Amino acid sequence: MLQVTKRLQEGISLVNATDINKVNGLLSRVCASLCSGHSQAAHGMVRPAFLGEQLQACEMTSDKASIFVEHWTTNAKQIVETLRQRSLSAKQLADISWDLHLKTASSGCARQTHPIAHLQLSLSSCKEPSSTKMGPMESLVMQFDQDQLYQLYDQMEQIQANLDALR
Repeated sequence: MLQVTKRLQEGISLVNATDINKVNGLLSRVCASLCSGHSQAAHGMVRPAFLGEQLQACEMTSDKASIFVEHWTTNAKQIVETLRQRSLSAKQLADISWDLHLKTASSGCARQTHPIAHLQLSLSSCKEPSSTKMGPMESLVMQFDQDQLYQLYDQMEQIQANLDALR
């Protein structure tokens, strides 16, 4: 559902005041740019009929809303797929390595141990936000005691559960 803001209302007023051929040409260029991956944008699918209803509810004229719906119907699948393949982050996880260090206590408390985990994340930088080409690698090392490692594990489990719920 479109959230009607002052900027959206101003934009709709501009679209309504613009010749339909110019709106059609502009939408063709915007869709071509999004399909080729030259822009950052949020992505999600919306049914064309619903888009038309929402635009008209925001007081866009029906002929201009029809042009938007026509372009969305033609290009939506390719636009959304192109945007989904791109990362929104400047850094990508390339590799993970870890090791475990075990500190033992003094000779008086030989059974007491303090495990420390080191987690090394290798991150690659995208050369540009819209690019899939990777740049130089960067390494991030984190150290966890047993309680911190359990907390990390619990958070990762929650993330995985949320990802599974999306499927």
